[in-house]
Amino acid sequence: MKKNPNTSILSVLLGSGQNMESIRANIKLAISGGQNEPRDAISGTVWALLTHPEQLVLAREGKVKWIDVFEEYARWIAPIQMSPRRVAKQWSYGGGRFRA
Repeated sequence: MKKNPNTSILSVLLGSGQNMESIRANIKLAISGGQNEPRDAISGTVWALLTHPEQLVLAREGKVKWIDVFEEYARWIAPIQMSPRRVAKQWSYGGGRFRA
């Protein structure tokens, strides 16, 4: 991948200069996220429709598009609940201050 870089996550991470431990951790996170978050978003959307039957009726009757139902659920209750992060250096953003 280093000789023939492309847009794959592995190629981009290798080209970024990250150490192999970080690259492995990021690949594991991407694989996990590719499985868990779509599963949680789909099952969450089904739960939301079953517990809000008036919304299910709107979708079934075609008054709202199914993609809009899914996107609204993902906006309402994000399927990605936590991705651990640490602040490497003191930083400020939007008036907020973050300590390392």
